[in-house]
Amino acid sequence: MQLTTVRLEKSESVATVTLNRPEKMNAYNSTMLSELVSVLKDVALDDDIRAVIITGEGRAFCAGADVQDIDALLSLQNELSESQDILKLLNRAVLAIRHMPKPVVAAVNGVAAGGGANLVQACDVIIASDKARFAENFINIGLVPDGGGTFFLPERIGYHRSAEIFFTGRILSAQEALDMGLYNRVVASEEVASAAREF
Repeated sequence: MQLTTVRLEKSESVATVTLNRPEKMNAYNSTMLSELVSVLKDVALDDDIRAVIITGEGRAFCAGADVQDIDALLSLQNELSESQDILKLLNRAVLAIRHMPKPVVAAVNGVAAGGGANLVQACDVIIASDKARFAENFINIGLVPDGGGTFFLPERIGYHRSAEIFFTGRILSAQEALDMGLYNRVVASEEVASAAREF
């Protein structure tokens, strides 16, 4: 498969998967999610790879769904099936991370919002930049969290804290996320990639 929105690099038994739409803050569309699922399946079967790092190109990890794509989907006659397709792809990506037979480290270099926040939560270990922000902000567009958010967040930080975040759309700083137990470590922004590799 020719990759256009995801980059895969293999070095010293580590696969680094980079979400690569920096002009859109790595907001996902169906192409990105399909490529991500394909890359993760290949990495899972590669016996030379012993660990996986997932990160984003530029100043964001993943800003969630590409709203322009969603607007286009909603204008189609078969809007329900199309919007369900992107949700199915997101769920497949989350499950590909969760079922990875190797440790998966999220190197959160910037904002992780909506479905992007849930891609982060699917990982085994989360190393974040001190400039990272975490947002389960579905409420701001009249939606409930998808991609496993309603499972992952309460499991990690408890029901009441999760409810506050879900109901208000509150954005967490890296330090707040660390203090709540959502992130494993917070490092200087220029150290995120190296800290993830060192893990």
